[in-house]
Amino acid sequence: MINFNELKTTKDNLINYIKSLNIDIKTNSKSKRRLGCLIQKTTTYTQNIIQISSQLSNKRFIEVLSHEFAHFIYNIMTVNITSDTAKLSTIFNINDSDENLINIIREELINVTNYVDKNSSFDFLKDKKNKLKKEIKILEETIKLKYPNFIKSKPFYEFNKYIKKSEAGYLLKYDNIKLITPFLKREKILSINNIDKDFSNIPQEFRNYIKLKSYSRKQTNITNKINKLQKYYYNPNELFARFIEGIIIDKNLITKIANTTYKQFYYLLENNYYPYLKEYLNLINT
Repeated sequence: MINFNELKTTKDNLINYIKSLNIDIKTNSKSKRRLGCLIQKTTTYTQNIIQISSQLSNKRFIEVLSHEFAHFIYNIMTVNITSDTAKLSTIFNINDSDENLINIIREELINVTNYVDKNSSFDFLKDKKNKLKKEIKILEETIKLKYPNFIKSKPFYEFNKYIKKSEAGYLLKYDNIKLITPFLKREKILSINNIDKDFSNIPQEFRNYIKLKSYSRKQTNITNKINKLQKYYYNPNELFARFIEGIIIDKNLITKIANTTYKQFYYLLENNYYPYLKEYLNLINT
């Protein structure tokens, strides 16, 4: 663990060091969700900028600053590399052909990421997806009681023939919809939550099929969200940044859950493989 007895001094030293590298640091961000970000030097921005939320304690400031500074180091080292795998192997100086070591390091980095950011495990989304999966299975079984040949992935001909006569068909695509009559302009709200009440005249197995479709849409949306989050969290740039952040938070724990990665990293660090990073970490006394 880091000695935080002189947090303010450490924070100031880190800021001064980063500024000496011609990186501007802005500490006036009011965002509570986005704790920090790195803005790269472009034609728009004349220098690299690190923004840090003003809402942070000195301890958390150092952790977030280290995360963003790791992005800066990563970008320097991989600027001309396009492949994510090649970027990961470059950051840890691994031969591209050593797939076993690359996979070990990637898995360890994911473990570190899950420790540093609890949201990265997607437990809530996975639980929600599993509950929907169970609900879909139950609905499928109730439909099969009357239609034994029913398969949810294939056309449900009996239902398709019946639903043409009902407004409930709109709920096959939308959980909530507003209908407006063409002449009187009267509004009617349809909701999947009220299907049993509003369409009690429809056979239960058909109502269950509409519910099944709704749950399937929600399940697909959750899958897409998990995939999008995984693409973000498992990007080598983010994995490396959270690895550095993890070392700042609790180096002893990181050496246990990412032993292979840490050994490789520490060897490279001591041999000055990473530009500016050894000097930076020395200021924190890790």
